[in-house]
Amino acid sequence: MTGGNEIITLQFGALANATGATFWNSQDALFQVLLEDEWKEYGAFLNAEVLHTTHDSRRTGVKHTPRLVIVDDALQSGGNAGVVDSPVPEVTTWGGSTEIYHTSANSPSAPPQSTDPRGASTQDRSFPTQWSWNTIAQVEFNPKSLALAPRGSGLFDPSRHAEEIEEKIRYFAENCDNVQGFHVALDEGSEWGLQACDTLRDLQDSFPNRPSTLFLQNSNDMSEIEQGALKARLLVRRGITLGQLSQHCNLVVPLAKPHSPSVSTVDNLQLSVLHAMAWDCVSLPYRFTEDLGQHARSNRPSFGSPIGMSDMKSYCDLFCGSGSPLVSFSARPYPAVGNGNDPTQLTRTGFFSLSPLTEPWDPETTVESLIWRGPANGLSRLRSTQALETLDASLASERFRCVRHRSIFPMAAPLALPYHSTAYVDLEIFDSSRRPFGELDIDGVPLLSRLRSSAMFDAVVLDISKGFSAGARSAWGKGELERWGLEVSECDVVTDALSDLTREGGGSSDDDMSF
Repeated sequence: MTGGNEIITLQFGALANATGATFWNSQDALFQVLLEDEWKEYGAFLNAEVLHTTHDSRRTGVKHTPRLVIVDDALQSGGNAGVVDSPVPEVTTWGGSTEIYHTSANSPSAPPQSTDPRGASTQDRSFPTQWSWNTIAQVEFNPKSLALAPRGSGLFDPSRHAEEIEEKIRYFAENCDNVQGFHVALDEGSEWGLQACDTLRDLQDSFPNRPSTLFLQNSNDMSEIEQGALKARLLVRRGITLGQLSQHCNLVVPLAKPHSPSVSTVDNLQLSVLHAMAWDCVSLPYRFTEDLGQHARSNRPSFGSPIGMSDMKSYCDLFCGSGSPLVSFSARPYPAVGNGNDPTQLTRTGFFSLSPLTEPWDPETTVESLIWRGPANGLSRLRSTQALETLDASLASERFRCVRHRSIFPMAAPLALPYHSTAYVDLEIFDSSRRPFGELDIDGVPLLSRLRSSAMFDAVVLDISKGFSAGARSAWGKGELERWGLEVSECDVVTDALSDLTREGGGSSDDDMSF
C-alpha cells in the first residue's frame, strides 16, 4: 500500500507507449539523481508514489515500478524492458503466449551503437525508424501492466479483452490508498481509439469524481498523406476519437509535431521524447509532497522549495470553467534571464508549440498555468522566490492574461532522455550551442512551459470536424464508422460533440474534400 493520492496511467498504441517508455526512463533516471548528495535534499519534494508503486527490499533497495497498463500489440523481440520478479504476483488472467524480457546492462542514457567502415563507434542513425516502446524502455514493469494482443492475432476484440483491461486497472486500484485520477495516453493514428473510449467510459462509471487527463498524441501530418483510403480513415478516426473521448475526460492535451519555424523534420523517436517532456510538465504540480514548508525550514535547500503544489482534480478544475477541456502545450528550453536579456520577454519569446496548429503564444488565452523547472540566470541557478518574481514581472508586461497557476521547481528536474544524442539531432530548439549546462543528459534541462486554454483551438476543432465529414462520405470512411458502431446517418453525433469543444459551438463547414 502507498501514501494516497495515486494516479494510474493507461497507454494505448505505439506512439503513446514509446512516449511512456521515454517518460518512465526519465523518472527512473531522476530517482537515481536524487540519491546524489547534490540533489538529495530535493528528493523530499517529489512524491514518487503518485505514479509508481514502491518496493523496498534488503537485496535490491528501493525500486519504483510504474502504476501502468500498457495496451498494444505483442512485444517485439530483442527489447530491453523487464518485469519485476517480486513481490508482484504472476499474471493469472492472460491466456495467450508469454514473452519475458530482462533489462539489459546498457546505460539507459546511451544511444544504440554501430560501427562505421572506419572502425569508429557511431550512433545508429537507422534507430529512429525502427523504434518500438519495448526497445526504448529501460525500466521494469509489473506483469499486470501488460495487456498485449498475441502476435499475429490482430487487434483486441473489445468484447473479449475489455474485461482483462478492467481487471488490470482494478488490480492497481485495489493496491492504492486513494486513487486521485488517471492519465490516459492514446496514439490518435492507431486503431486503439475504440478500446480507449470504452475504457474511459468504464472509468467514469467505476471511479466517479476521479479526473482523467487525456494525452491525445498524433504523429501524422495530414497534408503529407496522399493515399485516399488511409487519409479518409485517419480523418474519420481523428474526428471520432476527439469527439467521443473528450466527453469522458476532464482535461485533453492534444500533442503533435512541434509547431515552430525553427523545426523542419521530427522523426518518431524525437517526437516521443518531446511528448514525454509534456507529460512530465503537465503532471509536475501534483507530484509535489505535502510537507514543503516544514522541509524548507528544517533543511534550507540551496535553491528554495517548490512553489505551486496542486492536486490533480484542482488542477483540472482550473481549466474546466473555460467551456472546453482542450488545452495547448508550449515550452521554452533554457529560458533567457539576465545577461542583457529583457526580463519582460521571458514568457513571450523562444517557445515552441507541441499542440496541433496552435502558436506558442497568443493574446487570446483564457486560462493558463505556467511551470518553470530549474530556473537559472545564465549558469547560475535561481532561487524559487527569485524565479517567481521574474516570472510575474514578465507576465505583468503581457497584460490581458488569465494566469491562474504558476509552479516553480528549483531543481532542474532531469529531462532524462535515453538516446538523447540521437533524438536531438537536427532539432534546433535544443541546439547544443544553447546548452549552458553542457551535454544534454540526466543533468537536466531548465524549461519553462505554458499550458493554456485558448480560443485558437476553435479553428483546429472545426478543421477536424470538416475533415471528419468529408472522410465519412467515402467508402473507406464508412468502414471506419462501422468499426465504431456508427452509421453515416449518425455522423451528426460526432460533429455535435466536436462543436461542443469550441467556445462558439459553431459546428463544421460543408466545404468539399476529395480523396
